[in-house]
Amino acid sequence: DRYAPEAFEAAAAPSPSGDAWPALPFRPPPVAVLGHVDHGKTTLLDALRGTSTEEAGGITQSLSAFTVGSTTFLDTPGHAAFTAMREASTHAVDCGVVVVAADDGVMPQTVEAVKQCRDAQSSIIVCVTKCDVCDVREDDLRLELLEQCGLATEKDGGDAPLVKVTAKTNDFDELRTTLEHVAEVS
Repeated sequence: DRYAPEAFEAAAAPSPSGDAWPALPFRPPPVAVLGHVDHGKTTLLDALRGTSTEEAGGITQSLSAFTVGSTTFLDTPGHAAFTAMREASTHAVDCGVVVVAADDGVMPQTVEAVKQCRDAQSSIIVCVTKCDVCDVREDDLRLELLEQCGLATEKDGGDAPLVKVTAKTNDFDELRTTLEHVAEVS
């Protein structure tokens, strides 16, 4: 057991110099999963961690955090009533995965999530869910993101990757690779 003064001294230690940075251990990014209600945020996270979450009333009503591999995810509620909770989560993470359902497109909480990530200076990954439900109109979706959120994806010369997934087939390789890439540059 350490005494409180020792803990405070350790916390107050000077930051490492520029030469010491390469020797520091890699810290995987904490990631918030944000977006409109019913766009598949919790289903996506359940598929990543191999669980099935039952939500009261069928919607997420609180923040939850868990680790998959070396990445810590924050599951955020998508309902409009939980704006402050989502905003707080963006200030605690390096990256926001903004979930957009292929069958719905950009919605009010999508716009809000992009704004909150930007305000918190978090990297943004756009994750299109429910790709098994309908044909993904990627060009239309990218245009909606640009017009409604001011967000250009990498394909349009911006810095936000766009990844398509379906939780039903557990095909998350592209999302995992994208998260790793964003972590390296964050």
